[in-house]
Amino acid sequence: MKKKILTLLLTVTALGVIPFSVYASDTDTNQTNECKEVITNQKIINEKNADGTITQAGLVTFEYQPISSDLKAGGCSTGHHTNIVSNGTPDTTRIHGKTHPGYCQVKTTTYWRCKNCNTTGHDDKYTLVWCTNTDISGDESGDTSDLQ
Repeated sequence: MKKKILTLLLTVTALGVIPFSVYASDTDTNQTNECKEVITNQKIINEKNADGTITQAGLVTFEYQPISSDLKAGGCSTGHHTNIVSNGTPDTTRIHGKTHPGYCQVKTTTYWRCKNCNTTGHDDKYTLVWCTNTDISGDESGDTSDLQ
């Protein structure tokens, strides 16, 4: 049931937020170049918690590929970037459901840039958590005993 909910939420999120093109800054020339946004990864992953239990999370990777960049020359045409640097600290948002107590989503966004091909992007990770009220924000701890 949780896997079906995660898959549905990932699909709705991915299809609902994809613009056809975006503009990004080319770090080499400081010019604005047209880019295309591509989803290169969408899957459910298993994460091992500190207490040894496994939690499933949804992962979506968005890339902003500069049209002027040659992804093959950088070795990045398959979506596997090897020379990635982090762009700032991850953002964490809690998306509340209508009723509490109940399940909510914790969305963690990590921004990155590939030095080989100048592609920028972000990884969005969605985790279902048990939430007791709407006053809890971000990745604050809550009771997750029902998730395992």
